[in-house]
Amino acid sequence: MALSKKQREQVRNMFDGKCAYCGQTLADRWHADHVKAIKRVSDFVNGKFIPTGRVLRPENDTFDNYFPSCAPCNINKSNHESLDDWRRTLEGKINELNRDSSTYRHAKRFGLLVETGAKIVFYFERSNRN
Repeated sequence: MALSKKQREQVRNMFDGKCAYCGQTLADRWHADHVKAIKRVSDFVNGKFIPTGRVLRPENDTFDNYFPSCAPCNINKSNHESLDDWRRTLEGKINELNRDSSTYRHAKRFGLLVETGAKIVFYFERSNRN
């Protein structure tokens, strides 16, 4: 579903111009994200992904399934099956950083960052517009 300019503005204003997930103010180039993923189908041809125009779960391609998102959140969320699935992935990132990043471990040793163990709570969940 292609959103009209008016619909895009409505989506952008849902959370006062903030990303529904992280709460950062949206930049000029922001994404209208499908909360429940639709998953666009591509073919892999000659080392490149070529869009087919087909969509899995087209029933999720509705106006009421859009949230405003900053590009990093939408790209990271990708086509996770649910927000809880993405939440679990995000919460596991600390373990990945500890396992895979010597720079992260070093910064932690010198007190440049502190792990809090906080659970992921999306901006739309803690805002009064939920």
